[in-house]
Amino acid sequence: MRPRGGNRMQDMLGLYASIGVLAGVVQLAYLAVAFGVGGVLYVRGRRSGEWTQWLLGLHLILSMGIGYLLTCFGTVAVEYNVGLPTAVVFAVLSVGYAASSSGLTIALHFTRRVFRPGRGLPFAYAAASGAAIWMGWLCYVISGDVAQGRFEGTWFWLMTGGMLACNVWVAFEPVSYYAQLRRRVRLGLCEPIVADRVMLWGVGSVARAILVLAGPLSSRYMHAVAGSEAERLSTGAMVLVMSSLLGLVTAGTYWLAFQPPRAYLRWVEQRAARQRA
Repeated sequence: MRPRGGNRMQDMLGLYASIGVLAGVVQLAYLAVAFGVGGVLYVRGRRSGEWTQWLLGLHLILSMGIGYLLTCFGTVAVEYNVGLPTAVVFAVLSVGYAASSSGLTIALHFTRRVFRPGRGLPFAYAAASGAAIWMGWLCYVISGDVAQGRFEGTWFWLMTGGMLACNVWVAFEPVSYYAQLRRRVRLGLCEPIVADRVMLWGVGSVARAILVLAGPLSSRYMHAVAGSEAERLSTGAMVLVMSSLLGLVTAGTYWLAFQPPRAYLRWVEQRAARQRA
């Protein structure tokens, strides 16, 4: 007979492996939206001269695509000790965080121009968030702490705080605006699909805002609180499930917002018609 601890560990590893397959599929969907939808928006916007489209496309490519891919690769390589040279980890994470920071800076600029044009408090908020992101990134790189691949240190948290502030604002504005558009749809003063796209953009951005803290906070918990290997695996599995669900929400809502299939468009129109009836 095998000891209970061995059975528990084996069961946990099996569960973790099955969740890992699901997480891998979600990661592919997330990156497909980043590069696929982002690429379409960028090309379409550049051809038509519509700045909102190509800025959004560039944001998705840089932040959700290149930045996400490189930072995940670097941190996972460190976490699982795959033996990458320190210089490689330094280069991968420096470029990855720079790409994410560039994409989020574009999102700040887009949000301010679309929802809060002009100066005042929104401009100050955008400027402060962008400054925190880039100051944190610069000092994180200069200090060499980025090569550690850990979610820790003053400069990392300054950069992450700026990223969180950016994502919170990017989520807040469309969610708030949707409340206004929904009333207009009921009065026939706004196209249902316009309001729906704003809502989807907001929901996806809320999920992304939560994702910003999911990795750092779960990593700190796993290293500081969870003691046994079974507890670490259990915590890691829960984090993987949560991150996968958030990533799935982001990928799905962004896809429906920017590349909706015809069946979905018909459903939105029919739903709005029923609400007005």
